[in-house]
Amino acid sequence: MSLIKHTMPLVTERKLFLLQFLRWGAIVFFGLTIFSLFKWSGPTTGTFLIIGVVMSGMVNIIRNYEIIGRIKLTSDEIIVEITDGEFFFGLSDIKHLEILLRGISGEFYGPKAITIKQGMYNYIRFEYQGTKKEFMLLLQDADVPFLRTIFEAWRQKNIDFRLTNQTQQEFS
Repeated sequence: MSLIKHTMPLVTERKLFLLQFLRWGAIVFFGLTIFSLFKWSGPTTGTFLIIGVVMSGMVNIIRNYEIIGRIKLTSDEIIVEITDGEFFFGLSDIKHLEILLRGISGEFYGPKAITIKQGMYNYIRFEYQGTKKEFMLLLQDADVPFLRTIFEAWRQKNIDFRLTNQTQQEFS
């Protein structure tokens, strides 16, 4: 039995019309704000700016994902729980294990950014018995120390994996 375990949500991207509308609306209203600085001035510019800020803020508040299951990472295996059932993948049987960490929920996009990441677009990819598998994870601050521990356990067991870290946290 594995001593080190951690569970994280599996997610899928939601294609919401409302999100697309808000994104494009924010771009249009920010463009109108810039245009109105040169053509008009006064309350029109402020109105366009406020509408653009509110629309872009709503894009960051609305969840862009849906939780579809859970993934358990252990020192010996990867366990995926989805509506179809529970699937066990022994690390010794996995080939080409790749972990891509792109963002943690609540993390800013950059040092001067005003928008935050939702913690999605983090992937675990591998080949198991000739079939390629890919799972999107929801990564939160609380997951970071557990992932560090699991990755270290994998290194000590000489599990061959590639970690691509694009977050602001250190995992090596």
